[in-house]
Amino acid sequence: MKILYDLILPIFFVTILSLFATKSIKNNSKYYYLVSLFIAAISTTYEVYKIIFGGSKLTGIIYQLERISLKGFLALGCFLLVMFCGAMNTKWNITKKLLSIRGQLAIIGSILMIPHFVVYTTKFIMKLLGTKPISHLNYIYIIMGLLAFIILIPLFITSFKFIRKKINPITWKNLQRWSYLFFLLVYLHIAVLLLAAKEFNIAKFSLYTFVFLLYTVLRINKANHLAKLKHNSISKPTLTT
Repeated sequence: MKILYDLILPIFFVTILSLFATKSIKNNSKYYYLVSLFIAAISTTYEVYKIIFGGSKLTGIIYQLERISLKGFLALGCFLLVMFCGAMNTKWNITKKLLSIRGQLAIIGSILMIPHFVVYTTKFIMKLLGTKPISHLNYIYIIMGLLAFIILIPLFITSFKFIRKKINPITWKNLQRWSYLFFLLVYLHIAVLLLAAKEFNIAKFSLYTFVFLLYTVLRINKANHLAKLKHNSISKPTLTT
């Protein structure tokens, strides 16, 4: 049941919103950024307050919504769409729709990732200051997460159109290639986190692994297809007069 809340429902929600509100997201992106920032601020403030001062646990639908925000599931939903629309056939209507708001989805996902980074970094620092031992796997998945967030910062900043316009197109494209390392680190962060859990959840591990392997296969296939088209266009003989 947790898989439903952890991955399937957030992805379903983000996908439906992206496909049915494509024009709205494209034309009114700043409002979506503000809503995302509000959600991130509320979630972060509540969790940090709870860590420092304690407090009662949320229940019901409010708990589920806050948990989705804190765990980064909504952000992950946005990043998965960013990933897959770059690996799918550009002739498909669904791909065209998602590609038209790819930058906006990346920005929204980055904003929604803030609670996850801030809260779990705070918890990790408090663990370091405590007396309880920290396992090697915990260190590994924290390092993976930190590296992913560091890489995300320039990708996030350069996703804004007004900043992108100030950067050389080739430089911007080379910078965006770091997103592949970001996606890999996100998967490794999740995989090691699941391996470090007291009870290994093979269903979650299998699902996340399948999703990221599927993306990898699709992206490599698309890269090979584009390389083949480029090779054919170069080697194609030209008519001379």
